[in-house]
Amino acid sequence: MRGEWSAATVMAHLADAESVYGVRIRHMLADDRPTLAGYDEQAWAERFAPSEPDASASLAQFRIMRESLLRILVTVESAEWERVGIHSEAGEMTVREMVERLADHDRNHLDQIRRALA
Repeated sequence: MRGEWSAATVMAHLADAESVYGVRIRHMLADDRPTLAGYDEQAWAERFAPSEPDASASLAQFRIMRESLLRILVTVESAEWERVGIHSEAGEMTVREMVERLADHDRNHLDQIRRALA
């Protein structure tokens, strides 16, 4: 699965990434300076996404997990945005930085979906 991903594969990846980011943010909000494991996106796509995953199922999975994360994020108090986790590759990150990283990740992959559908 090297090269440009199909729109369906990108959607499956977004669902996988949502689960990873959701767990990271939950740990950051509940644990004291947790260690946050990195992961190889390409390896996950090759291992977990079939050659043409069901984009509708991936979208539904993504939507459920994103709604769950948003329900948590609307409760985050000012000081909690500065809680820290230690990412295995990026080092120290705040909840705010992790959420910004997730938003950037989404934007990059939505552009990739647009290219794949063009």
